[in-house]
Amino acid sequence: MSRYDVDAIRNQVKKRLKSQRDPSEFRAPKADEGKTLKYRFYVLPPLQKGDVVAGGAVMEHDMDMFSIPNGAHYLENKRIGCPRIIHDEDCEICQYAFDLMAEIDAGSEDGKKKRSAIAKQLLPGTYHMVNLYFPAIDANPEDVRGKVMWFNAPKTVVDLWLECLYRTDDGGDAEEPLPYGVFFDEMNSYLFQLEIKKDGKWNSFKSSKFLVTPNIGARPIASDKDKKADAKRIKAILEKRIDLLSKVPDVDRAAITRIAANLSGGQTKGGGFDNDEEEPKKDKPKKSTKPPKEEEDPLEGEMAEEEAVEEVVEEKKTAPKTTKPPAKSTAKPTAKPKQPPKAEPEEVEGEEAVDETSESEAVEEESSELDDEVDRLLSELDGE
Repeated sequence: MSRYDVDAIRNQVKKRLKSQRDPSEFRAPKADEGKTLKYRFYVLPPLQKGDVVAGGAVMEHDMDMFSIPNGAHYLENKRIGCPRIIHDEDCEICQYAFDLMAEIDAGSEDGKKKRSAIAKQLLPGTYHMVNLYFPAIDANPEDVRGKVMWFNAPKTVVDLWLECLYRTDDGGDAEEPLPYGVFFDEMNSYLFQLEIKKDGKWNSFKSSKFLVTPNIGARPIASDKDKKADAKRIKAILEKRIDLLSKVPDVDRAAITRIAANLSGGQTKGGGFDNDEEEPKKDKPKKSTKPPKEEEDPLEGEMAEEEAVEEVVEEKKTAPKTTKPPAKSTAKPTAKPKQPPKAEPEEVEGEEAVDETSESEAVEEESSELDDEVDRLLSELDGE
């Protein structure tokens, strides 16, 4: 008989594995000063009912769009899904932050800093989950070549995709063509280059772009030797897409209510009270205007500061006065087991023809500082 407690070891392994990052998720690595990281991929189409996904499950619902918006608060050292972003419903933590920011004088430098600190700490950024296919080409790092992964894309990148989606075919000219239309069509798709550069303490994606030249435009995500759509390989790639709804952060309403109550009572450490602890009684505590101590979100390097500010604007302008009916459940669909195809995606023909040296390397400068943007937007809403 072994002297080791097998059950205890198994439980420990399960806990450790659960805390590790999802291997199917692509996270943009942090760029070093003066360096540019590049990844090339195709955005894959939305999943539909009956589609096979990674692991052989079969989808029992449709995705309305190619991406799923989501966002989470990072408090008490964990990510808590935000109902305002995920379900378009009221969020007590967001409302507390908005109320707190509105009480702070926008005319002073100290006030600007406090507003900015509150936005960064309490308001979640909006990200968009998408499925990506990284062609097996030399331009891609080895660890992603030929893989299908999901990506929580920041607004900077999503805006570039939406520009393409809304653009008509008259955009650009013969010498400098522009991508347009449904860029995620597996039979007629544009290759996208994600460029990651360091800007202060965060990553910047502003120089990212679709790779389009007079000779290279939209094409199938996988081609044969004649550069025609390879239906078999395309099918194999699509059947490796991830069920994105299963990746949406959980919305813990009890935790949101408790944290908002603690913040209103002056508990600014983000720790709150455990279920087995009793909150000390206080005589009508005043709402604190001191920004809470900043905690670092493990989802680092994705311009959370800029995203937080944009969420302040959007919420203050469009937030409903009444709670909306609950949105559809994001619970995982019941799936039927099915063996997925074994075919592995191969190198996409013609991709090496894209000339990296011909593409602009200039980084677009910031249009405005974060704190000035917070001040301007809140001033408009305050009627100043």
